[in-house]
Amino acid sequence: MEGDNTENIQQIYSWNLLPDILKPVLPCEYTYLIQKLDILLPYQTQENFKVENFELDAFVDVCNEKEASGWVVAFESHSKTTMLESKRKNRITKRLQSSRARDINCTASIHIRLERRKLIHTHPLEINIKFTHNHVINSAESLNFRRIKDEVKKKFIELFKDGHSPSSALIAHEDELHINATND
Repeated sequence: MEGDNTENIQQIYSWNLLPDILKPVLPCEYTYLIQKLDILLPYQTQENFKVENFELDAFVDVCNEKEASGWVVAFESHSKTTMLESKRKNRITKRLQSSRARDINCTASIHIRLERRKLIHTHPLEINIKFTHNHVINSAESLNFRRIKDEVKKKFIELFKDGHSPSSALIAHEDELHINATND
C-alpha cells in the first residue's frame, strides 16, 4: 500500500499542534516527537464511509512502564480501538483482538517499546502505529469489542452481591447511566 504523503518530521508536538489525522487517535495529555508520518489512502467501506489510514513512527514523553501502560489505556480510549497485547522483553505488540476483526483481515497494529537507553531523553517511549483499518472504527459492532472499564466491572459485582440477576443488573446500570446523562 503506497502512501499519498510521507513526512520525515523529527519535531516535538503538543497535541493541539499535531497533524489533523493524528488528533482522533493520539491521547492529548502527552507530547510527541514524530519521526515519520505516512498518510495512506483512506479505506472506503461498502457503505461509503471513509476510514483514514496512516503509519506513524514517534516517541512519547513517557519515562516508565506504569506511564507507558497509562498511555496505552489512553490511546485505546481516545482512538476507540482495542488491540490484543503480546510482550517480547520490553516491547509490546498490539493487534485487533476480536475473531470477527481477524475474519476481515484488519492489519492495524501498534508496537510500543520503552527505550531504557533513551531515558535521559525527553521522549523515551517508542511507538510505531500502523493505523490501517479496513472497517469503520466507531461502529456499534466495532465498539462492542472494547474492554470493560474496571469501575463498571466493580459496579456489576456490587449489583450481583446485592442479589441482582444479570438482566436486572444491566437494567439498573442503564437506568443509572440515563439518570447521570440527564443530570449533565
